[in-house]
Amino acid sequence: MDNKLSEVINNLKEDGLFEDTIIIYCSDHGGALPRGKRDMRDTGLHCPLVIRIPEKFKHLWPNAERGTTVERLVSFIDMTKTWLAMAEAEIPDQMQGRVFVGPKSEPEPEYHYAFMSRYDSRLDNSRAIRDKRFLYIRHYMPYTIYGGYVEYRARGEFYQNWRKLFREGKLNDLQASYFLPKPVEELYDTQTDPDNIHNLAESPSHARTLQRMRAQLRKWQLNIHDSGLAPEHEMERLAKEGKTTVYDIVRNNKHYDLAAFLEAADQALLPDGGGDGLSDDARIARLIERAKNDDSPFVRYWATVGLMLRAQRGSDVRGATALQVALNDEWRTTRVVAAVGLIALEGLPSQPVHATKAWDCLQSLIEQKDPEGDYACIDALNAVDWLEESKRKHLLPAVEAFDPKGSGLTKSAAHDVLAFNGWPIPAHLKIK
Repeated sequence: MDNKLSEVINNLKEDGLFEDTIIIYCSDHGGALPRGKRDMRDTGLHCPLVIRIPEKFKHLWPNAERGTTVERLVSFIDMTKTWLAMAEAEIPDQMQGRVFVGPKSEPEPEYHYAFMSRYDSRLDNSRAIRDKRFLYIRHYMPYTIYGGYVEYRARGEFYQNWRKLFREGKLNDLQASYFLPKPVEELYDTQTDPDNIHNLAESPSHARTLQRMRAQLRKWQLNIHDSGLAPEHEMERLAKEGKTTVYDIVRNNKHYDLAAFLEAADQALLPDGGGDGLSDDARIARLIERAKNDDSPFVRYWATVGLMLRAQRGSDVRGATALQVALNDEWRTTRVVAAVGLIALEGLPSQPVHATKAWDCLQSLIEQKDPEGDYACIDALNAVDWLEESKRKHLLPAVEAFDPKGSGLTKSAAHDVLAFNGWPIPAHLKIK
């Protein structure tokens, strides 16, 4: 990059344009690097931004001297608006973000917000909020791992070696965490811990900071009508059936009661022991009751997630009956989550669960043929990696035989499951 940038600068000088040109250098997140793009920690969010403004445009300088650092929170959403302002062009009213350079600069925001959802064929769902010191991350799919397999990233030798060493048990706890499920919450002091290593979410001395960041994140989610509180393909299906758009659905409180759905998600993601003031019996009873909610598939989905997480922790078999009922839910993603929960409970000595229907559910969704490229199939393929590694092989025949006639994403999903687990990849699923 140094050479490429030097070439551009030299060309500008040769053409006599160097002192007439504002040079802006920034990057994206670095898609093939560890903890880079697709990671909610600073290594995945913090990108370089360097701006050279010639003397003739000195009125745009943010500081009196050249070569200085501007300690301001800047987001990509600010950039287009800022470039228009620098060029003295009209800025459309609907454009978001804040101008951060020049006389039209707007007040600095207190927080930067970020989100992550599906990347390629891999499912995930997280939100983050960052002020100048602290970074708070909330994971809505903590049963997924940080280092989900993506072909582009996995072709790097670092990923291959990292995964190999993990499977051989040669990593320390920090290194191994890249291939393990995530906590629900993360909080980092970026001044004392710039690499975001020490999670302070359970630190009593940081409880007030945690509460503040939680509250601000929730305020932002409500303000932007966060549309990610339901599975992607279910939202698309609702929009198609209603002959409308996801944009309009999430702004209709009758159909998308975001405050209620966020509360249902919070309850689902609570750890054993809670923090909600309820007894464990009352907590599991609430999840079971919500899993029966006839009025809201959103609430049923989140209750089922909560029951699945408890099943994965091996902490409760009382939700088995509700999970069995959820295998027939109208939302296919809810069926997937229920199946994963029942399979997690299968074989527990305390109360053996017969999960034949759960296995059948996942297999049938993997085998489905949908010319419109239904995302439910991607959900089921992703779910293979949410199972205990010893149980995944039961679905190997279904994944190997998968026929990707629909969306190209389904082929990618099947390929990635096979590659991540080190299983043979049939010719028809290989990616060039």
